[in-house]
Amino acid sequence: MILSIDFGGAVAKVLVVDGNRFDIVEVPLGFRTRPHLTIPETLRYIIEQAVGNKKPDAIYASGEIASVELKKILTKPPLDPVEALKKFELPVVIVGAGITYVNGEAARGVDITDYAEEIARWLPFEARLSEIQNYFANKRLYPRIIPTTPGDIHLEQAAARVRIQKVERRGEGGGSDYIIASGGVFSKAPTPSCIVLMLLDALQPEGLFKVYLDQKQMLPALATLAFFEEEVPEAPSKAQEILDQKPFTFLATTFSVSEEIFLSIDLGLAEPQELEVAFGELVLFPLEAGKIAKVRFEGQSQKGEFEAEGGLVGLVIDARGRPLELPQGEGERIKVLKKWEEAVCRRPLFKK
Repeated sequence: MILSIDFGGAVAKVLVVDGNRFDIVEVPLGFRTRPHLTIPETLRYIIEQAVGNKKPDAIYASGEIASVELKKILTKPPLDPVEALKKFELPVVIVGAGITYVNGEAARGVDITDYAEEIARWLPFEARLSEIQNYFANKRLYPRIIPTTPGDIHLEQAAARVRIQKVERRGEGGGSDYIIASGGVFSKAPTPSCIVLMLLDALQPEGLFKVYLDQKQMLPALATLAFFEEEVPEAPSKAQEILDQKPFTFLATTFSVSEEIFLSIDLGLAEPQELEVAFGELVLFPLEAGKIAKVRFEGQSQKGEFEAEGGLVGLVIDARGRPLELPQGEGERIKVLKKWEEAVCRRPLFKK
């Protein structure tokens, strides 16, 4: 049995690999335990909650663990989660309380209250900057706070867009044709379609793009396991075996252009379905999970074809242009954001 622990924030994620089986165990680190325990005591608590009295063969860890006292507990010294993720070489976006990671670039300890004005730009309602700052100040003090209203969820998702953009702009940006989304703001989103909309807004991909979800948030722990396994080349890689099982959930194929586009979608029926998307529009086509559609497209400056794979969300056509621009006027901006949400999210959070 091997344990790989991602220890950070209010919840520890433990990847338990036992033979050919694996699972992620979440261990909450509430205020009743964490402030009163040392790091070694907390780590022992996490292991006990994850596997009980069983003795693992190896224990690896990443995250907020940095203590020489851990050498009697861990098989290897604790690892910086960013270094582990970089070693994994996957196009990944992770938004957490202490770190935002996008395609190899990371930002730690960003005080999101400094970006209240930018967060407000992504809210489909009017909000005072002081309200936004207070919400995230409380979130920093009490990380276990969860959003309980549609307004809170919009705040969390707006902040996620800003966090991703801050990291993306300072890195190389883009370049990949898919992304794996991990972190609570994604795995706990009200609908999978909201995740796709968040990533389209924040990453602004061009052309064909696919979105996967790390539903169990196993990536940091899996990357840590893969990092340490490289030091034992003769042993089979459990991390690679898990990856080969494709443990991520496929959400959507997206196609982004900067003009009006006409599409012919062949689902293998008698006649293909035709779809016209005006410039500035966002359209969700309900392509079922597991289905493959042959799509022909034609615009003023381009034409071609591609295969679209269906997921939990389907096929999303984004003709809003690049770079994506929001109206400056408050009323028009809110109207546009509501329109985008209603176009993609199957159950829009904002009620009229």
